[in-house]
Amino acid sequence: MLPNSLFFRKIGTRLLKIGIGLSVFLLWASLAFGQTSVTGKVVEANGTSGIENAYVCALSFDNPPLFLGDAFTDNLGDFQLAIPANATFQLHIDTYGTGSSAIFYFPAGNNASPSQKSFTAPASGSLAIGTFQGASQTSVTGKVVEANGTSGIENAYVCALSFDNPPLFLGDAFTDNLGDFQLA
Repeated sequence: MLPNSLFFRKIGTRLLKIGIGLSVFLLWASLAFGQTSVTGKVVEANGTSGIENAYVCALSFDNPPLFLGDAFTDNLGDFQLAIPANATFQLHIDTYGTGSSAIFYFPAGNNASPSQKSFTAPASGSLAIGTFQGASQTSVTGKVVEANGTSGIENAYVCALSFDNPPLFLGDAFTDNLGDFQLA
């Protein structure tokens, strides 16, 4: 049993003051640096089924480029990011490991305005940026062969890029022992 001494009461009082001071500082810091909430939804290519555990990342391409915040979607495909107020940002959406067959281009555009690729956070409050619908994957198969036209090349690297501006990485694969590959 601890003695009920003045020493222990002083320590308890100091710890309480430190805890209150730390709480006030953290509240001040969150208000001073102006975090805003950005919400949205990530759905499959069918446009209705939410994708659970998709990774959503907000990036700023100011000079220098900055990571602003990230989150994973919930079981309905909804996400909420905390990012700095007044920040202009683009979204990167990754569904790797979710079991989804949808792919998302970078930067992601929402369904209401697909050509809108950049968003600006408000000075305070929140911003609902809409629904982001994945595209269906297409499977591309082929064979990489020697100059003789028949012998397959094993472990050749095959990469698909778009000719958009900027070019987009679409997928990659290595050939098997017969020279065959499949890009999804």
